[in-house]
Amino acid sequence: MSFISKLKTVVTGLVVLVAVVGCQHRMAPTSTYSGSYNASDNSTDYEVLPYGKVTMPGKWIAGMYNKTSRKQVFYRDDTTTLTVVIAPCASSPFSKDGMTGYEFVRNYYKVEAQYQTEFFEQTPKLLVEDKENRYMLWMVHSDGIDQYFLCGVKDCSCDECTYRSFNLKNRRLSEAQSKKLLQDIFLGEK
Repeated sequence: MSFISKLKTVVTGLVVLVAVVGCQHRMAPTSTYSGSYNASDNSTDYEVLPYGKVTMPGKWIAGMYNKTSRKQVFYRDDTTTLTVVIAPCASSPFSKDGMTGYEFVRNYYKVEAQYQTEFFEQTPKLLVEDKENRYMLWMVHSDGIDQYFLCGVKDCSCDECTYRSFNLKNRRLSEAQSKKLLQDIFLGEK
């Protein structure tokens, strides 16, 4: 093999390597769940690489994962159900070109509220609008149970705006307890 052929091979390899590394954050997300319960801090982690991680207080069991909607369902022994989405804002149907982080949250709430009103005839009750921490939290009474929703944005190491969406269902938690649980999960992200 001549020097020129070797040089072409090395250059081609470098170009491919740079392309793969440069596009790495745009690759499809990988849903990973840490199934081990950490008794020392009484928590369960859920991470979607490279978009981020949430830590849920207590012991949670992973249930169904919907690849299309990116929804991961978790269950707790007390019949609490928590659905979690961690995804890039740009690939979400709630995103529009040029939309900033908090604008995404407001649009997410607007679309969800309209959907819940039109299709389920439920009127969402906005409980928290936190512009500084870039999230909104609301409640809907549906299927005989109060359901709590939180949507917020975070910056991630992948240099993209990412969002966290939560849907909490439990017949035993009060409104204050439900709000606190969702806020602790969103704001306490490691």
